[in-house]
Amino acid sequence: MRKRCFDVIKVNFKLLSISLDFFVKFIFADLKFVFFNNFLKNKTSFNVLFSVRHSFSLELFFSLSDIFEITFECHALMSKSMFNVVNPDMIVEKYGADTLRMYEMFLGPVEQSKPWDTNGIDGVHRFLKKFWSLFYSRTDEYLVKEEPATKDELKSLHKLIKKVTGDIEQFSYNTSVSAFMICVNELSTLKCNKKEVLEQFIIILTPFAPHICEELWHTLGHDTSVCDAVWPAYNEEYLKEDTVNYTISFNGKARFNMEFAADESSEAIQAAVLADERSQKWIEGKTPKKIIVVPKKIVNVVV
Repeated sequence: MRKRCFDVIKVNFKLLSISLDFFVKFIFADLKFVFFNNFLKNKTSFNVLFSVRHSFSLELFFSLSDIFEITFECHALMSKSMFNVVNPDMIVEKYGADTLRMYEMFLGPVEQSKPWDTNGIDGVHRFLKKFWSLFYSRTDEYLVKEEPATKDELKSLHKLIKKVTGDIEQFSYNTSVSAFMICVNELSTLKCNKKEVLEQFIIILTPFAPHICEELWHTLGHDTSVCDAVWPAYNEEYLKEDTVNYTISFNGKARFNMEFAADESSEAIQAAVLADERSQKWIEGKTPKKIIVVPKKIVNVVV
């Protein structure tokens, strides 16, 4: 196997109660070994890997401690000459085309080069399964209901619509995928199975996971393709906060927090802060010289 380079590291062999300096050689290994991390952790498979006589472009390096560990780094663009081209069929067969599609977007900004790494693909696959669970239970029971959505459910949905709409225009697909995951977690917590919400969720998820969205779209009773659906618009009314959390500080030092209605007046906020028993500890019987209220952020009492 062709040598790449040398580096000096120090490893402590606790079982032998000695310290030993040695050289670790960087070697080339087929990219397919990335998919068999667990397979490589035993000594037999380790010897099998070293028996490979071909040169590949994936740099594989090992660190020895009490437990044998293997990590991977790739420093070359995919090309046939470098033997590091990934066949998507293997990923599609295991996870599905939608998972691969979303994971490629999730890796990072679309305009930047990114190292291929499959360690996070399970997370995207779990997201799609969690999204599916909003429609079907583990026993394949259909869960979607024709009920009006709650205010919290609409807030979560329209926050997502606003985020994804802006991200698509900026080609920031990776942050859109993160927003999808957050929204699904929120809807799962709210136990939302409302058609009003899920129908719009499907539409905005379609560019990222078209196959699962097309199938779920038809389960909602539609005869046409989801690709022909109108892109939903977000409503700012649903994004407004009913309450605001204020940081209460004394002489510039934060001491505690209080919640007030979003439209609460400055005078009412000042009165409530001074009336709170926690304020008495920091005022120490003195008359405040000044109370500064920064709307929707902080209240500072100058003693």
